[in-house]
Amino acid sequence: MVKRMFSFITDTCSPIAMRCGFKCDYCWSEALKDGRLKNTSKYKDLVRPYLVEKEYARHFKKGDFVFIEDMGDLFWDGVSDELVRAVLQMCCWISVTEGARVLILTKNPARMLQFADMLPKTALVGATIETNRAVACSKAPHPFERVRAMIKLEHPHKFVCIEPIMDFDLAEFMTMIARIKPEKVAVGYDNHKNNLPEPPLWKTMELINSIEFLDIPIEKKSLREARARSYLRLGYVSSYLEIMEDETITERMEREELARETGHYEQRPA
Repeated sequence: MVKRMFSFITDTCSPIAMRCGFKCDYCWSEALKDGRLKNTSKYKDLVRPYLVEKEYARHFKKGDFVFIEDMGDLFWDGVSDELVRAVLQMCCWISVTEGARVLILTKNPARMLQFADMLPKTALVGATIETNRAVACSKAPHPFERVRAMIKLEHPHKFVCIEPIMDFDLAEFMTMIARIKPEKVAVGYDNHKNNLPEPPLWKTMELINSIEFLDIPIEKKSLREARARSYLRLGYVSSYLEIMEDETITERMEREELARETGHYEQRPA
């Protein structure tokens, strides 16, 4: 049996062939495209995203739960509006005509907001938010931006994926999750030894307990003690920046962005 990313997923469908521009250091799908999928017809000499007709024409049955575009990010800016609309139309067909459910997961929910009227009402729509802090191992939008967009999104079935989890500030991160009002949350550590800045297990369990206290179901993925890691190699900004009491979220985001660009991780002078 093929192992799925989430226990509730029964199938996957990636109708767009792409090389995701978010370039997360820990991305397993991009590693596959650089490895055993490199010379396949779908990914060989891939220049820009395109629709894979065979995947687009697939059919599903009632009771299926399909992870859409699990090999990329539908709302990466490099995917044209035309392709996004085509895939969302396919999702509506799967949901309404065939009776299956779909999972749509992104690291760019701000763009997903632009297509909110096309999201199937039965879909589970979510964002991957690994931490409340800024990291330099991904070109995806800042976690604050993802949270803002998910709060604005009006949809009956919202999802937050905290995987691979990275070190976080418990009170702040928990407040963000609560404001999103997800119907489900997934939490898990990195499975591929990517040397990420991970929280200790006790801290992750505190987060899980806090989420469960709000009666939000949790999909518990790989839970283990944190591995030794190198913060400086990944430019894990927030661990080196003091959060000042008078500092606004905007000021903090600007300071973290400057730190990522310059590689300067010292604390802000008092």
